[in-house]
Amino acid sequence: MKDTIKHTVEIVTCCQPKTDTLAKLITTPQKELSNSHGEIFGLTATDAKFAIPIIVTISIFILTQLISWIKSKSEKRKEILSYRNIITQWVTLIESSITQQINACRDFSTRLTNSTDIHPETFQYNKLQVEKVESISVDRYISAFVTNSTGAEEPNYRMTFSLISQFNFLKNIENEIPNIYSVYQKQTFEIMDEWNVNFRSLDSLISKQTVTVRTTTNHPTAIFHTQVLQTANAWLNGAPNGRSSVSYSMTNLIEPLSTFVKVELNTNPNNDYAFNLSACLQELRISHLKWQTNLSGNILVFTGIADKLNDVYTGLTNSRNHFIDNTRVRYFWAIK
Repeated sequence: MKDTIKHTVEIVTCCQPKTDTLAKLITTPQKELSNSHGEIFGLTATDAKFAIPIIVTISIFILTQLISWIKSKSEKRKEILSYRNIITQWVTLIESSITQQINACRDFSTRLTNSTDIHPETFQYNKLQVEKVESISVDRYISAFVTNSTGAEEPNYRMTFSLISQFNFLKNIENEIPNIYSVYQKQTFEIMDEWNVNFRSLDSLISKQTVTVRTTTNHPTAIFHTQVLQTANAWLNGAPNGRSSVSYSMTNLIEPLSTFVKVELNTNPNNDYAFNLSACLQELRISHLKWQTNLSGNILVFTGIADKLNDVYTGLTNSRNHFIDNTRVRYFWAIK
């Protein structure tokens, strides 16, 4: 019986945990719990108290700067895109005005070519409307079409400076065309006045000689003067609608009279009347030559302007098409 009780006590005793082991089981979770509350991201509570606000502040600062950078780049890209669109669309906008000016110059040259009288031909002047786009700075052109544009740099530079130079030419020629026409007009009026003065001198000389010959029997210039009057009457009667143009007068009056005078002076060098006629006719031929020179010069000038305007607009369209077809504005993060 004693052995049985003893055996039972030993069993019970063996089944009970030791006090040290139980204590460890109880204290271990408490230490782990204590560690979990004492460290944040590997920092002690004291260090975290100071580090977290600093980290948050730096993060907010970086985020703010990033947002500001993105906004700045986006606004810069919008500005570049705006200038790019203005410039390329302006090429299309001015097409009609340039075409009208080209046609006006060619029409003016044609009328000068067909002109038969000394008077200023009218000219239709057109505004080319390039002031706004030409006033854009070179830096903005470079920024929009080279620095912040995709595509090879060399053709971009070449086409950009083509745009700049063509717009600059249009601005200059727009102001120059009225000046050129004004000079033509002034010279034409001067030549017209000169022609009229010389023609009146010729008419006066012939009229006075008519009176002299009629009032003087067997006047030595009577036969020669009769030839002069016959030529003058034929010229007057043959004038279309009774109006004689300069070209008609040169062909039917001045040149025939010059031939008669030359023959007369060769046979009768002392004929003062023929000599005076020769001087008047020479002045008229000089006036006619000035007029012809004025015409031919301005025909070349205005034909040249028309051709140059056509070439300039072709250059503008080529540059515009290059940038539209082959390039685009860079993404905002690549904007400079």
